[in-house]
Amino acid sequence: MLMRRTPAPPLDALIECLWHVERDPKPHARERVLPTGRVDLVIHLAGEHITRYADATDRHGTRWPAMLATGAGTRHFVIDTSRRSLAVGVHFRAGGAAALLGLPAGELAEQSVALEDLWGAEARRLREQLLAAASPQQRLDRLEAALRARLDPRALPDAAVRQALRALHASGGGARIASLQAASGLSAARFIAGFNASVGLTPKRYARVLRFRRVLKAAACEHITHWAELAADAGYHDQAHLVHEFRALSGLAPSQYRPAAPAQPSHVPSD
Repeated sequence: MLMRRTPAPPLDALIECLWHVERDPKPHARERVLPTGRVDLVIHLAGEHITRYADATDRHGTRWPAMLATGAGTRHFVIDTSRRSLAVGVHFRAGGAAALLGLPAGELAEQSVALEDLWGAEARRLREQLLAAASPQQRLDRLEAALRARLDPRALPDAAVRQALRALHASGGGARIASLQAASGLSAARFIAGFNASVGLTPKRYARVLRFRRVLKAAACEHITHWAELAADAGYHDQAHLVHEFRALSGLAPSQYRPAAPAQPSHVPSD
């Protein structure tokens, strides 16, 4: 069972959703997680460690602590779905993680960090509270309260980053980066550095992932996928451009894309 909810203000401006999952092992042993361009936090409660794989060819994987913050990136990874899962987590909005995790998103880019390395003993206490909770709702309440207590207004994204993010999201990643930089009133170097620090990706790379997510969302909801139409709608030059980007970001050809569920377009069964 997967439960999602949006936190109350002011966290709703920084967090896309809090989630709770409890499920038995899946029929497929592994699941490919495609890039979303956001920072994520996951706290596993069914064990002390988790295993992640770099890609489908990685046989042994890497052992990680149960509490993990994963930065924005453009690479997919593979998770183990062969065991029972009980976990809570956070999907941060672009630019929202720094004010809650305690470090610029740029320092998390393309990597994962143990939450205990960021929060110390506070992370261990939170996991103990989550394990002791009586219900999924109570776990999400306790997670939200912990995040609210850590909110640092000094680390919120500045006006230039917020303005650029609004334009990128409104255009599905199609806004011209040069125009966004000009509108910010900053030099190109300062604009890119500020955006990267807040979001974890440069504006160009973030726009690239936004276009990809737009395609995934549409493809996940369609019984028959017309890739040429999706390429045009998402702003790719042509279908060949879409195919190249799809392979680069997912390791799959578009024709191989079969999402785990329409509501989870970035998760693809992988055996």
